[in-house]
Order: sequence, then structure tokens, then C-alpha cells
Amino acid sequence: MPYTYLPLYAEDHGISRSASVLIISMVGISSAVGRIAVGFFADKIGKILMFQVCILLGGASTLCWLACEDFESLMAYGIVYGFFAGGVISLMPGVAAELFGIKKLGGIIGLLYSSTAVGNLLSAPIGGFLLAAAKSYTPSIAVAGAFLLSGMIFILFLDMKSAHKEEHVAIPQAPPTGESEDKESGRDTGYEMVNLADDANAGNDTDPNAIPEEYEMPL
Repeated sequence: MPYTYLPLYAEDHGISRSASVLIISMVGISSAVGRIAVGFFADKIGKILMFQVCILLGGASTLCWLACEDFESLMAYGIVYGFFAGGVISLMPGVAAELFGIKKLGGIIGLLYSSTAVGNLLSAPIGGFLLAAAKSYTPSIAVAGAFLLSGMIFILFLDMKSAHKEEHVAIPQAPPTGESEDKESGRDTGYEMVNLADDANAGNDTDPNAIPEEYEMPL
């Protein structure tokens, strides 16, 4: 909802249109920064915990929007909200993988982003209805912040342990290479019988130390 009503809210509080556009632009910029920075912190403290922090601070900052009436405070709110909203978006795939594993991750991520699309689709009409009914932004902002914080409450009940099992990859073992086992199994080992006695007796047929036996040597 902030993406839709924040510029209108700013204009209704005496802020120029160009400044209102600048505020919403900063929301987008801070969202891009948050997607990168939040991922860095998630690697340090854990994806699920960081996901909870982002939703908590995003909801709390939205409730603080009620007290913002000048350019500076609205700009501060836009930066804070955009940062943590971007973090929520970037952490969704990692949290889903940690909770449910990677076997069906594609379908799970699709479901998650489809649900956020439904929320984005309905937030503007609901906010507009509340705004028209109350002649004030207060109900719309309060409901938006309450929905975010209620999402935080639901996330607290998630199992913090990874639900997926480790996928073990079977590593083939090297087959036995003994001569007797190869012969019993009928495998072709690629070995050739070489008569070393012929090589030892080359040039000296009467050598008493000639090797009379054959040995199996690899090619």
C-alpha cells in the first residue's frame, strides 16, 4: 500500500508533487539496497531470524507512518520501509528452502510470490475503500501495519528447524580388482599375459637364472 498511497499522502500534507515522487523513488532505491544488505546479514544470523526482523520492522515502520507529516519524516519512513520490504522479497526463496527443502522448491516459491501478488492487488482497493469511508488515511495505514505484524505472529509458529532431510548422494564404490574375482565374474580386465622369460633370455639361452614362469602384467 505505501507504493500507492504514500505520494498522495505526502501531497495532502502540503508536500510538492516533485518531492512526493522523490520519496517514492527512495523507497525503490532502498528496496534494492535492502535486497543485497539483508542477504548479507541473513548469512550471519540466519535466514529465518532475519526474515522475522524484516517483517517486524516493516510493520512497525508502517505504523509509525501515522506520525509522519513532513518531508523529512516521510522520507525516513520510505527508506526504512523500502529497505526491509526488499529484504523480505530477497529472503523468501532462502527461507522456503530452509523450511521445506529443495525437492519442490520451485512450486513453493511460485505459491509464495503468487500470494504476494494477491496482496498487492487487493491492498489498493481496500485502502481506497477505507480512505473513502473514513475520510482519513489512518484506517488504511493502521490496517496495512496490522497485516504486516500479524504475518510476524504467524511466522513465530514456524518450526525453526529445517524440515527437509539431507539428500544423500550415492557414491559408487570401486569394484574389486582381484584376478580370481575377475575370472569368476567373467569380466574382461584388459590384462595380457606376458612371458618375461623370453625377455630375460634374450641373447643368452643358457642363462641359469632365466625366469621360467609367466606373470600377469598390465598393458
